[in-house]
Amino acid sequence: MLSLPKLLLLLIVAGAAWYGWRVWQRKLNVAAAPAPRQAPPPASATVAQDLVKCPKCGTYVAAGSAHQCTGA
Repeated sequence: MLSLPKLLLLLIVAGAAWYGWRVWQRKLNVAAAPAPRQAPPPASATVAQDLVKCPKCGTYVAAGSAHQCTGA
């Protein structure tokens, strides 16, 4: 039968081996996991458009847009 100091040493060594195994498996899973993909921003947020001033109402609208004003 194992004496108490030997039994405690065996438990400590087994616990350290189990903990080391978990850390090693976690590192392998993180390295193998693909990076999370981010959704691309909406197309309207990435396209810059030039603005022109409407000669009738004075508001700025996108160049080439179908702006219809009341001519206030």
